[in-house]
Amino acid sequence: MYYFYLGFEKQTDSFNSMMVSLEGTVVKEEMEEIIEKKIVLYPFTVVRYSNGKTFYSLKLEDRNNWVKAIRDSVGCYNLYDYYETHDIIGKGKFGVVRKAIHKKTMKLVAIKIMKKTAMKQEDLELIRREIEILKICQHPNIVRLLDIFENACYIFLVLENLAGGDLFSFLEIRKFNISEQRAAAIIYSLLLALQYLHSYGIAHRDLKPENILMVDGTAESDVKIADFGLSKIIAPEEKSIEPFGTLSYVAPEVLKQEPYDKRVDLWSLGVISYLLISSTMPFDSDNNSEIGKMVLERIPNYQVGKWVTASEEAKDFTKSMNLYRTVS
Repeated sequence: MYYFYLGFEKQTDSFNSMMVSLEGTVVKEEMEEIIEKKIVLYPFTVVRYSNGKTFYSLKLEDRNNWVKAIRDSVGCYNLYDYYETHDIIGKGKFGVVRKAIHKKTMKLVAIKIMKKTAMKQEDLELIRREIEILKICQHPNIVRLLDIFENACYIFLVLENLAGGDLFSFLEIRKFNISEQRAAAIIYSLLLALQYLHSYGIAHRDLKPENILMVDGTAESDVKIADFGLSKIIAPEEKSIEPFGTLSYVAPEVLKQEPYDKRVDLWSLGVISYLLISSTMPFDSDNNSEIGKMVLERIPNYQVGKWVTASEEAKDFTKSMNLYRTVS
């Protein structure tokens, strides 16, 4: 944690009157201000989250030294000094994802660009949480955060470039028809990633094909879990009641607003497993209310379609993710 000590209230003071935490801080130079036609002030603004405070220097050199010192302390640098951005490859609630190239190494990356001015305070807190979780994650089946940049208006997350698109698009191209062996390989990779996340107390809370990325464009590409915007670290004895998730993949306890833990991800994985093996969803309707009712009341059918020829191991695994349960 870094702190910024600023000045004294009076000349007779023996201690600093103000201490500003630099966590989540950016700094920017402001236009010079002229007072009484002869005194020139050189302002800079320190912005922490959505709150900013402006400070003044009588010398341009002093102002520049302050700005440099603060930026060096918090790692606040200009993205465009390091990366050359290119086409938009994705869109989100608060911005876009662009393909980019590191100017020095020529490495291809993906940069998630989020506009802070479009966010509420709670949205910013979720982004901060996502960043902290991505900093923890170092697993071959989880997307890697390579760098972070921030200024007064934007947050930039530099992520590894995954060229294969998301799992839903991968399945859609193949008309949702893949072999059980291929499905097993994908599920195994996801299990390894979830085991890693849960060992750190991290619940993803929005596991679905759109949030699973293919490493490359080949038919045998491995997968990586992405988009931790709704994720949360849940302690061993802790429960959450936040109603996060995507309806067709969300666990019943979330819909019922009951306390839940990391195991809600296993329910979501069970739904994905059902889809990969059978090419159909276990809970599917054009009506959201009907989907919610199915999740709460329906036991998926394992006697239809591709399930008739599926292995017993595939059935047992998918059922073990709580999709086969006694409905109260």
